[in-house]
Amino acid sequence: MKKVTKKAFGILALVVLAVPVQAGWLSNLGQRIVNGAANTVQTNISGKVNKAVNDVMDGKVQTQNNETKKSNSKAAKSGNVNSKTLDATSEEYLDTKVTSTTKRGKALPITGKYEEIDAGIFRFKAEPIYDKELRMGQTKIEIDEFLDPGYYAIWVNPSSRTHSVSAMYEHEEKGLEWGFGIKTVKRIFNNGPYNMLGNKEGLLHIVEILPGTQGHLELTVVNSQERMGTAEVMIYHIPGPNLEIIK
Repeated sequence: MKKVTKKAFGILALVVLAVPVQAGWLSNLGQRIVNGAANTVQTNISGKVNKAVNDVMDGKVQTQNNETKKSNSKAAKSGNVNSKTLDATSEEYLDTKVTSTTKRGKALPITGKYEEIDAGIFRFKAEPIYDKELRMGQTKIEIDEFLDPGYYAIWVNPSSRTHSVSAMYEHEEKGLEWGFGIKTVKRIFNNGPYNMLGNKEGLLHIVEILPGTQGHLELTVVNSQERMGTAEVMIYHIPGPNLEIIK
């Protein structure tokens, strides 16, 4: 096999020397190989997400075990909704690993004009910048958005009490929740991401996009097998790392 390989490279070298008119084609060969590799990686990533979606629709995603539920319950209770703010100090930063990306896009627009948001059990000060619904009959919704530097509250809120929905993080295998460049500061509600019902508040996380970067939010919310679940994905821009509670 080694001899054949050396011979093949020898023939290629002769072609390069003997056929100069083909130099342009050969010079593009490396670029085509790189592009092909990139396309393969993207295809593999899309395949993983599609498999996760298919697993949900086939009923293969199981309800979280007791240890995970206990952990989620503890995390949810850590946000004291009776206090003036839901504090997130530097010691409370949960994701120390922030994987950035050179990919850039048009970010969700923000104005800095905050209003009162009613979360049911408490109200907070924020600017709503994104809202997308998963309705009955839909298989899934996909969120692919860029966020400029600052603090945000991301809320995946299931509303059906009888049919569950699941949130699929695009880059979960890399240890990322919401996506590249998005740092989770605090988990207010953490009743997910799989088999979420409307009797709890789903996922409400405070995240930060570091100065000089962009966050790339990539998330898929998948319906129940019967496509009877409902949910809403909301993104709020907030003044700082704490939810400012309105009494």
